[in-house]
Order: sequence, then structure tokens, then C-alpha cells
Amino acid sequence: MGMRKNVFVARDAHVHHQVTIDATEGPVYIDRRAVIHPFSTIIGPSYIGVDTIVNRATITKSSIGPVCRIAGEVEACVFQGYANKNHEGFIGHSFIGEWVNLGALTTNSDLKNNYSPVRVKIGEKELTSGMTKLGCFIGDHTKTGIGTLIPTGAVIGCFVNFFDGGMMPRYVPCFKWLTAQRVATHDLEKAIGTAKVVMQRRNVGMSKQYENIIRQHYR
Repeated sequence: MGMRKNVFVARDAHVHHQVTIDATEGPVYIDRRAVIHPFSTIIGPSYIGVDTIVNRATITKSSIGPVCRIAGEVEACVFQGYANKNHEGFIGHSFIGEWVNLGALTTNSDLKNNYSPVRVKIGEKELTSGMTKLGCFIGDHTKTGIGTLIPTGAVIGCFVNFFDGGMMPRYVPCFKWLTAQRVATHDLEKAIGTAKVVMQRRNVGMSKQYENIIRQHYR
């Protein structure tokens, strides 16, 4: 749908049959070696990054970085790259950092029931965003377990591991290992070890400089 000139598909990208691309409201750009599997829908303006795989997803007005795995529903989001959302669930009006893994049925809220502006909590401070729709901010290397629910305007740091399902807190500092009932500090060496395994699965080695940055920001 829309004008064909607003759809850009790299020569070595693979768009299967039974894919819907809607460029009515903005262009759609599918970059090199991206794969769009059947029964996916992409609504522009949207960008699908290099080597990203879209699997039975509905992507609306979003930018998906390189080497991501996307399924389910994504609306008005930025995925930085190397992130996995490879199962059903909704992520909307959100910013997702690199190397994030969202477990099956992970879903966020991006609209309050009373339609008032979303407030964002950072530490002990609460800020009014002035926005009616605002999802979540998730830092690099954070992981959610299956059935995770993320509240409106949530801020989740890097190297957070939330498991056991249920509602996450509105604010989670970096390097936390938690459930809906309890929280502990994520062991630094274990966090780095897991990150190395995850990165190697995408044929990316962790440089010493990258590791040093992680260590410097450990709290």
C-alpha cells in the first residue's frame, strides 16, 4: 500500500510472499540481508536493519537496528541492535538498547488508563514527560523472563535480569537481579560472562575496552 517509490528493499534482503508493506504514511527501508518472513506487516515510516529477521511480526512506525530478531507487535519503537523480541507480546513507544532479550509474552504499557501524561521515575525523582503515550526505556544486556509486564514509563537499567514473570517496578537501576517480590545486585563477573556468551552467539567478541566500560559503570 502507498507509493511503490517509498519502499526500499536492498538487493540481498529477502522479503517472503504474504508480507504486507504499507508506505501510506511514510517510507519503509529494508536493509541488507534482512529477512522478512511470511505473515509479517511493516507500516511506515519504518527501518529494518542489516541482518535483522522479522518473524510473523507487526511493526508500526519503528526503527529496528542491525541483527535483531523481532516477532509479535512493535509500535513506535527504537531497537538499537542485536536485540531479541522473538516471541509474541507488545512493545510500544519504547527505546530498547543493544543485546536486550525480551522473553515470550513480555508486554509493556504505553498509555495510562486515565489518559493523563506519563510520569517517569528515575531514582527517587519523578518527572512529567508531557506525553500521553510513552512506553519504557531498557538498557543494554537486560533480559526479561516469560510473561513479564512492564509499566507505563518504566526506566530499566543495563544488565538487569527480571525473571519469574509479573509486573516489573517502574524504575530498576543497572546490575539488578530481581523478581516482582525480591531484588539483589547482579554479580559483575557473572554479568560479564553471560554478556560474552550472548555476544559470541552473534559472532561478536567483547573487546577489552568494552569490558572496561562495563566494570567502570558497575554499582
